Amino acid sequence: MHATEVREAGRTYSVPRIFLDTNVLIYALDRDPARGDRAEALLAQRPFTSVQALNEVVNVLRRRRLLPWDAVADVAAQMASLCEVVDQTLEVHRQALALMSRHSLSWWDALMLAAALSTPAETFFSEDLQNGLLIQGQLRISNPFTA
Repeated sequence: MHATEVREAGRTYSVPRIFLDTNVLIYALDRDPARGDRAEALLAQRPFTSVQALNEVVNVLRRRRLLPWDAVADVAAQMASLCEVVDQTLEVHRQALALMSRHSLSWWDALMLAAALSTPAETFFSEDLQNGLLIQGQLRISNPFTA
């Protein structure tokens, strides 16, 4: 897997060119050893993700798992600290509109993919989208939980 060199505070380090969808972030919190371990390994690579994914994590933790707000806020802050978080911009919005019609995607999937396209990510890890699909000739969707 290719990596991007980042220079920060006089240091140079490599950041993998991967982007994690919400479902991968959620699996990092699960007790399922196979999926949880794989999701944690991807999260340990300091991947890209989006504000949308963090918002969806908050929703899942609050509505499905019924966690109290302080626990939800702690988990969201920890997730954000482990990722390079991409903002939702007007350009991401415009790109999502084009992707939605071109690839017959839902609005939310198109928005997530558009955010990924705004980064140097080459792989978009998700179990919800078509495994192997290449978006815009630069971003390959990959299910991290298939052999």
